[in-house]
Amino acid sequence: MTSRKQTGVIQAARKSTGPRTRAGKEKSRLNAYRHGLAAVQVIDPTEIQDLASRICKGNVHRISSAITVAECLLILRRVRWARIKLLSQYQQQRDIGLVTGLERLDRYEGRAHVRLMAAVRELSKH
Repeated sequence: MTSRKQTGVIQAARKSTGPRTRAGKEKSRLNAYRHGLAAVQVIDPTEIQDLASRICKGNVHRISSAITVAECLLILRRVRWARIKLLSQYQQQRDIGLVTGLERLDRYEGRAHVRLMAAVRELSKH
């Protein structure tokens, strides 16, 4: 037998399963690409490789972690550039919708920072 609380949780979970229509799924699929911050592919692979080789200083055992560190650093740089752009737009337009964009940037920055810290810990093991 499920309690009232469990029943409520189950019903809430059923409601929050994401988009159900084809159009909704198509729209949500493109959310991460709207501003390009979620795509590591946007970063030049040679830039990642150059930075990673400087980070690991030729130690082949550290290259995987160094690549992750390099990707995160470059993502964080892009997030900061995007934040500057949004803040300058906000100063000009005073559009409250831009605040939502800043909140999204905070999420991307947080994820990249967590991933960066894990890679740095991994690097320090070698």
